[in-house]
Amino acid sequence: MQFFDYSNLPTGDWTAHLQELNRTSSRGVLVRVFWGDHETLQGVRDFHSKSRLKLEKVCSLAQSLQIPLHIRFGFNEEMRSFPNWTHQLAPQALVPCKTEEELISQWEFIRVPSFRNEEVRRGFTGFLAEALSLLSLHRAPEGSLQSVSFDWGILRSDSCQLDPLFIEKELSQRYGSIERFNSLFQTNFNNFQSVSKPSGLKTMMNKRPWIAFWEYKSLKAKMLQIWEDEIKALFEQAKFPWLSSSVSFAPATGVNSIVVDDTLLELNDDQSGFHPVLVQGEVDPNSLRAFRVAEMLKTEAASFCEELCWLSSWAPTSESKACVVICSKFITRKAHVTLNAFLESGGKVVFPFGAPKWDENMESLQWKSGPSTGQLWEVKENFYEKLRGCFL
Repeated sequence: MQFFDYSNLPTGDWTAHLQELNRTSSRGVLVRVFWGDHETLQGVRDFHSKSRLKLEKVCSLAQSLQIPLHIRFGFNEEMRSFPNWTHQLAPQALVPCKTEEELISQWEFIRVPSFRNEEVRRGFTGFLAEALSLLSLHRAPEGSLQSVSFDWGILRSDSCQLDPLFIEKELSQRYGSIERFNSLFQTNFNNFQSVSKPSGLKTMMNKRPWIAFWEYKSLKAKMLQIWEDEIKALFEQAKFPWLSSSVSFAPATGVNSIVVDDTLLELNDDQSGFHPVLVQGEVDPNSLRAFRVAEMLKTEAASFCEELCWLSSWAPTSESKACVVICSKFITRKAHVTLNAFLESGGKVVFPFGAPKWDENMESLQWKSGPSTGQLWEVKENFYEKLRGCFL
C-alpha cells in the first residue's frame, strides 16, 4: 500500500494526492500516525487545531472520496516517531542504523526513547488511547477506516541490556535454582541478581554463546509482549480488531528450501535484511560469523532470484520435499519437532555442518529418521549453488 504523509503535505494537496495513491493500490491508502507530530508538550495532544495535523479531516476526506484508509501507529527512524520531550529521557534504546553496504563489520547506532522508561510508555499509551477514540468515529462501513495496526519498528532492534529486575525474575522462574542455571551454562554465579548484570550476560555468551543469544532474544520478546498486551488492550477498548505489523514471519512456501538458523541474527520485520544480534552495540564473534555466512548466502541466492528461509519461521507445506538447514550443533526444540515431523512424513533434510545435537536446554536431540549429513561442507564461493544441488 502507498503511504499518505498528511502532516507533511498542504491540506490543499490532500485530495489529489489521496486519489493518486488510491489509483496505484488495490487495497486503499496507508496512513502512518506519528506520536511526535501530535504532542509537542507532554500530555498535550493536538489532532484538530493545526490544519496540517487534522487526522480527523483525513478520515472525513477519504470517506467523501470513497478511499479505504488503513492507519498504522508505531516507531521508525524518523525523529517524529517520538515527541521532543521524550528524547532526553533515560534509559534509551540503542538501535542500529540502516546501511547500504552489503558486507560490513561496523554498525552505526542511534539512540531513541525506550519503553523501558515509564514516562515514555505511559505517554504513548495515553496518546494512542486518545487517537483510537477519535478514529472509532470513522471505522467502516459507515466511515473510511478499514483497519488500524501497530508496529514496533526500530524498538524491536534495541540492543540495550534489559531491565535487571526483569531478567532476574524471568531467569528465576525459568530455571528454578541458580544451581540448575550454572549447570547449563557451566558458570559459578551466586544468584540470579549476578546473572542480570551486563557482565553476567557476557559470561553466558563466553560459555554457551548459542544458548545465551537464544535466552537474550527470548527475554526481549517476552518484554515486548508484555508491553504489547497493554497496547492491545487499548485496541480492544476502542473496539478495533488487534492488528500488529510486528508479527512472526509467514512460513516459507515451495517444494524445496534452504533454511538458515537465525538465533544469532536480528531480522528486519520484512525479512529484507538482517544483522548480528548486538548487545550494547557490541558484536560477538559467534554472531558475526553467523552473519557472514547468512550474508554470503543471501547474495548468492539473489543471483538465482531466490530468498533465504529462516528456521524460526520455516514450516513445510504439502508440496515440500527437501530442505537444507544451515545451523550449528544447537537448534531450538520447536525447530527440532518441525524437522522431525518433516522427516517422518518422507521429507529429506540435509545438515551441511552436521546434525544438531542439543536444544536450548542442552537436552539431546533424537532424530527418528536419520537426516543427511555426510562429510562436513566448507563455506566458500558458490556455496549456495552447491546447496541447491541437494534438491536434484
